[in-house]
Amino acid sequence: KDVVAYGSCVKLEDADDGAMLEYHIVFPEEVDPAGGHISLHSPIGQALLRKMVGDEVEVITPQGKRTYQIIGLRTLHDLSGETEIEKGG
Repeated sequence: KDVVAYGSCVKLEDADDGAMLEYHIVFPEEVDPAGGHISLHSPIGQALLRKMVGDEVEVITPQGKRTYQIIGLRTLHDLSGETEIEKGG
């Protein structure tokens, strides 16, 4: 619960320049880089899987090693409208 997985929407802050990024983690056939939909099999997707808000991840990109902090996370359950209140908790 509350970890990055398929269907999650993840907000990241670049540790180097403070840039904010948002990605949706999807299956390879759903990838749309311009729309922020990245594959869970991509380097950044793999680095984010099973991480939580507050975690830092390192990703090797064509521009070199990047470090990101997870500052926001909405899981597939959150995005489908299921909330703690609706579950009675």
